[in-house]
Amino acid sequence: MKLFDLHCDTASEIFKRKGRLRENGLHIDLKRGGAFDAWCQVFAFFVPDGLDEESSVGLFLNMHEYFEEQLKINSDKIALCRSAADLHSTLESGRCAAVYSIENGAALGSKIEALDFCRDIGVKLISITWNGENALGFGRRCEGKLKPFGIQAVKRMNELGIIPDVSHLNDEGTWQVIELANGPVAATHSNSRAVLENKRNLTDEQFKAIAKMGGIVGINLYPPFLSGHVFAGFDDILRHIYHFLELGGENTLALGADFDGAEMDKKWAGVEFMPEIYRYLQCHGLSSDILDKIFFENAFNFFCKLG
Repeated sequence: MKLFDLHCDTASEIFKRKGRLRENGLHIDLKRGGAFDAWCQVFAFFVPDGLDEESSVGLFLNMHEYFEEQLKINSDKIALCRSAADLHSTLESGRCAAVYSIENGAALGSKIEALDFCRDIGVKLISITWNGENALGFGRRCEGKLKPFGIQAVKRMNELGIIPDVSHLNDEGTWQVIELANGPVAATHSNSRAVLENKRNLTDEQFKAIAKMGGIVGINLYPPFLSGHVFAGFDDILRHIYHFLELGGENTLALGADFDGAEMDKKWAGVEFMPEIYRYLQCHGLSSDILDKIFFENAFNFFCKLG
């Protein structure tokens, strides 16, 4: 089985715990991920709300430095991918293809030139906010439109080929990003609001707009966003997937599990459980062709088109 996951917080967690990427007690490590026939993983550098600008930037830079060292130590198992050519060559070598993202634009420190640095180190996605307010705009727990710096940042991201990620952003800001973007938009770890009413989930109209723009949407495995409870079932995952497919999402839908960023149901509390989800979905009406798109091909093709 092949896996391309659009969002995990493993880079942040191993930094926090001074842990190791090769083998650990988290949701993701290279030992378990190495069992896949091909594995691409987007590693997010997560900056929480509530820090001042200097602390936000410093945390991001420190996490990046620590993870870069982990990549060097484990260069036989993983490589950072900045391009489509990197993705192909890394997978051909049997290694994990790592992609960088940032969760919470507070990491930019209100400096537009920080986006050039992000591009230079290989960041491919940046979520505009986390749940609260930052210098760019307002997360799902707040109301308000994008701030001037947020508008400026989205436009500059377009120019640099960095994809704006609207997961965590509120509805007003999400629609502004969709309107501003001169290219695809991502919602790396967001489910369907029609299936479960939660502001972290996408409305049908948002999903269709992202799909129309050639964007990508990842199914989030955090139970409260699937079922509304601390526990969820495989059937909850199925319902969100079916609904997005009914909206025409066959070539848009992917996975953004949110491993190491949220407490998971014990039935899938680690990357090693992904084949079980695949088998359940296959036994309940989804073809292997559709599942291969969701679990790998859609995200792979999305990043390959970025060049």
